[in-house]
Amino acid sequence: MPKVGRKRKKTRTHVPPLEESSSTSLNTTLSVPKSMVVRHSPKSMSPEVSSLVSELRLLLAPYTALKLKERSKGRMEDYAAMAGPLGVTHVLAVSQNGPSVNLKVARAPAGPTLSFRVGEFSLGRDIKRLQRRPVSEGNR
Repeated sequence: MPKVGRKRKKTRTHVPPLEESSSTSLNTTLSVPKSMVVRHSPKSMSPEVSSLVSELRLLLAPYTALKLKERSKGRMEDYAAMAGPLGVTHVLAVSQNGPSVNLKVARAPAGPTLSFRVGEFSLGRDIKRLQRRPVSEGNR
């Protein structure tokens, strides 16, 4: 019973509690990896490599920031420090030194870092241009 002059406070909810089961479909949505794709030194990057970064973001789309603004003096340590409060688990950094393109994949906050040198890459617009009947994204 409520105290005199006060409204009744509901203590029982009408939503049944979730049963503890071994189904992994509920658990996988809680631990989805979130990533951040950044351009390392964006001022000295060719337009093709910049569009590669944007296509990587679209590829990892639901759990990746599409319109991330990079600073020209941003370091990998800065992105790793930012990843913790944002809930980001992986940081992908694309850099270019002359003709060579490099990709670093880091596990945040203090996981291993993998470094790759990109030999060749094809952009989506180049592949679409070579097809006889390209399928646009709106027709799917």
